Amino acid sequence: MINRITNIIGYRGHGVLNEHGTYIEGSYHNDLGSSLGSSISNLKAVIEEGLGDFQILSLRGTKGAIFIGNGKDRTYFIHTSQETNYGLIREILNRVIS
Repeated sequence: MINRITNIIGYRGHGVLNEHGTYIEGSYHNDLGSSLGSSISNLKAVIEEGLGDFQILSLRGTKGAIFIGNGKDRTYFIHTSQETNYGLIREILNRVIS
């Protein structure tokens, strides 16, 4: 799934967190294209297809989007924000996995 995400234009970063919210894999600083291209629907489709029984949350704004797949012991996320704000992404993730 991560390999498919990294091939989509607009993708900026991804990550995987364990059940405690600890960041275990990913990249916050991939710069692979326009942050608000036509790829937003493609990003969501890849996440939904790859996660199965995960709860999907999508947040979109004028400067990007974040998609979060929250499961029992893993949380996956991808974002398209041009300016990666680690603090903001972390705050959103903490609220979702709490």
